[in-house]
Parts: sequence; structure tokens; C-alpha cells
Amino acid sequence: MHAATKLVVVLASLSSQIALARDSGDVPGPPAELRREYRFEDSRKTVLKLYPGPMVRDLVIGAITNTVFLTVPVEMELGVHPNLGLSGLVTPVVAVGGGYETVGIALNGGARVYPFGHAPDGFWLGGQLGVSWLMSPSGSLGIIEVQPQLGYQWILDNGFTIGLGAGYSLSSSVEGQNGFTFMVPVGYAW
Repeated sequence: MHAATKLVVVLASLSSQIALARDSGDVPGPPAELRREYRFEDSRKTVLKLYPGPMVRDLVIGAITNTVFLTVPVEMELGVHPNLGLSGLVTPVVAVGGGYETVGIALNGGARVYPFGHAPDGFWLGGQLGVSWLMSPSGSLGIIEVQPQLGYQWILDNGFTIGLGAGYSLSSSVEGQNGFTFMVPVGYAW
């Protein structure tokens, strides 16, 4: 037999074995019942979110104080395992007028445990670690933030996402301020 003929015979043999394995359900990966239970392969695992609460709050404060005060928190969360989501949050900050000339940025990273195995959809417990830099003509300020959190996130069939969560800012608590935070992110999942 020629080498080309042998190659065709080997490929045909392998493709028929792969087809048989696929039809029998004997394919690599988690068992079929586990895949059905956790539906991780078919679910939406990436979520891009905005936090409208701080934006509205800052617009109201700006109107009252005659200041342009704007923060735009944007978060990306990835379901990396049926029980684990990892996220990154970026918040540019601008405050101009009314005695303020401040710009800055906050960068946060977080992890969320989804105990019922549907990350990033459903009930979660987690935390964030963040760093903020604020700069003004009078100097700059760096802040480190640690925040345990819990919440629930709904991902609808069309991808629209809304969440409800709460946290406790350990940094604010150490400074004698109210450390409780509340969040209602909205976004889209794919």
C-alpha cells in the first residue's frame, strides 16, 4: 500500500471511532448528567456591567454643589468555573468646579463564589480588592480598599443582566465612616 492510501485508511478509521464515541456519549469532559445539572457549557459566562447608582448620585451632588462630579463604574465578570466568577472594575473619577479640580481612577479586582454552580448567574459570596488614585493641584491620594460582598445576579435569556448586592468597606470602617455599600449593576451577558 502507498503511504497516501494508508493515511486515508487511518483517518477513516479514526473518524468512525470519533463518531461512535460522540453518538455513545463517551466523549472527554464531565459526565453528561453533570453537564446538564450545571449547564455551564451552554450558559452565558461573560458579563459587562455598568453601575448607574453612583452615576446618578454624582449628578445629583454635582447639581446641588455646582460641581461637575462624575464617576462611571464599569465591570467585566467572567464565569471561569461553575462555582467561580472573576471580575475587574474600572471607575474613572472627575470633579471640577465648586472648589474641586480632581481626577482619578479606581481599579478593583474581585472573586465571587456561586455555591449553586451557575457562575455568573445566581446567588454569590465574594470580595473585592481595589486601589484608587486621586490627583488634584494640591497633591495626590492613594487608597486601598478591601470589601467582602454578597448578592444575587439575574441573567435573562436575552442576555440582559441585573444584580443586587451589598458589601462592607473595611477601609471606610477603619476611618470611622459608614462602611456599608449597596450595588445594582445592569449589563449584558454573552
